[in-house]
Amino acid sequence: MCNFYKFIIIIGCSLSLRAQVPTATIASLSSIFCSDTHIFFAAKTSNAPTSFTWALLPNKGGAFVSQINDSSVVCTFSTPGNYLLSIGLSNANGTSTATRQITVTKSAVAAFNASLNTVGFPNTLSLTDYSSNNSKHYWLFSNTALKDSVDFLQVNYGLSGSYSVSLVALGTNGCNDTLTYPFQDIRFLIGYPSKHIYTK
Repeated sequence: MCNFYKFIIIIGCSLSLRAQVPTATIASLSSIFCSDTHIFFAAKTSNAPTSFTWALLPNKGGAFVSQINDSSVVCTFSTPGNYLLSIGLSNANGTSTATRQITVTKSAVAAFNASLNTVGFPNTLSLTDYSSNNSKHYWLFSNTALKDSVDFLQVNYGLSGSYSVSLVALGTNGCNDTLTYPFQDIRFLIGYPSKHIYTK
């Protein structure tokens, strides 16, 4: 009988120690991961881990932009594809590893050309879309609630002032991009018609 109780005690102690080994699941703010953005991940832990080590495979196309020895981490991906994110945890009772599969979608890139057509007022701003990796796009203007989805358009300005134009490029899985060009004062542009591609 004594041996039986000793066996039970040993099993109980073993299970108790095993339960104190740290464990984790990897959480994120979104389930959509886009290239060329900063993505935050955090380990939801139990059993009080005292050390953390993050890893990413493959190690080409993705990178950490924060310390990898904390309970959270920030990643960025220049190349779309599948990645495996893992975190190793440890405390005095042992170690464990948690993993999460990540699929990264290529982000749309908003870009456009802007040029004034003449000198003085009234004046016309010509806009041409040069966005890439997008399925659709639309323009937004600070001086009107209207938006337009054409590739080329002209906007008339009758008075000097501060204006802005934004181009929203819509990508796959919500991996969109927005580029805004502010005209701090359109008078500064008079006499200097600009022909530039505006990109981030």
